[in-house]
Amino acid sequence: DLERNAVGFDLNEKYIKFTKNRLSQQKLQKNNTQQIAICDDSNNISKHLEKESVSLCVTSPPYANMLNRPRLNKSLRGKSRINKHYKTIQQYSDDPRDLGTMPQFKMPSEIIIDDRMIIPPSNDPNSITIKRGPGIKPLPEQNELPASIDATVIIKTGDNITTDHIMPAGAKVLPFRSDIPKISEFVFERLDPDFHKKAKAAKTGVIVAGENYGQGSSREHAALAPKYLGIQAVIVKSFARIHKANLINFGIVPLEFKSAGDYDLINTDSKIHLPHIKNEILSESDITGTIDGKSVSFKCEISKLDREIIISGGKLAHVRIKFNNGK
Repeated sequence: DLERNAVGFDLNEKYIKFTKNRLSQQKLQKNNTQQIAICDDSNNISKHLEKESVSLCVTSPPYANMLNRPRLNKSLRGKSRINKHYKTIQQYSDDPRDLGTMPQFKMPSEIIIDDRMIIPPSNDPNSITIKRGPGIKPLPEQNELPASIDATVIIKTGDNITTDHIMPAGAKVLPFRSDIPKISEFVFERLDPDFHKKAKAAKTGVIVAGENYGQGSSREHAALAPKYLGIQAVIVKSFARIHKANLINFGIVPLEFKSAGDYDLINTDSKIHLPHIKNEILSESDITGTIDGKSVSFKCEISKLDREIIISGGKLAHVRIKFNNGK
């Protein structure tokens, strides 16, 4: 950029001379600018420039030992690639300060571990009391998935619902990130300010949506807070990938319509009956049931591990079960 003062550093005198020659051939666009090439280690920048005189630094990627590989001449084509340099090692320079010639680091035979600042877990964890401030509440208990689900549709939305629709952010909400009961009052606030009241009254709820449900931020509270409100399943035409994973982690069953037309059968307050959901998830079958008495079926396209997590009630519950079983 010939419109600003610039200083370049290089360890190789050949490249410094080349740069100076190029600069001498350029017609500067502004007479009051300087472009200087210095042959030195850039670590010595303070020896050449005044303090606080640099507004922008541009560096090359870390090429440590990359040049110790045989050249394959990938920039050349055809037979011209097979020249005298092909599969030979050519260093950028032989200067020991050059990262291209970094010496191989040998791991020590013994590593000293100083863990004096580490407090090990208690041998009797049940005797430990966790002190929490008034704005910090424990995570909701994760319970095993019931054999069947009878639930009410708390909300039906359209396509492209973002995690910001589900769990808003901002100064009004973020102070309650560690208080799940309080932050749950803001779930779907922009679409239905009474969502949290309806969900609590129903006790067991379902969310229904269109395509690409849960796009945007990977906000865990967009799954955690609905779970606290009793949401057992989310039924959609399609999920955004990360939000689907978060639903599984918190024990909410992610279901997709086998027939997109079944979306039109559902309304807010519709009753959904899934009599065999637990066994069908275990057997990797379609999830069958009824919507207001009409037969429907859904897909539950998740991995074997995710099925285990859902059955356990969430990832934390799954880890606890495995630990308690000694697996």
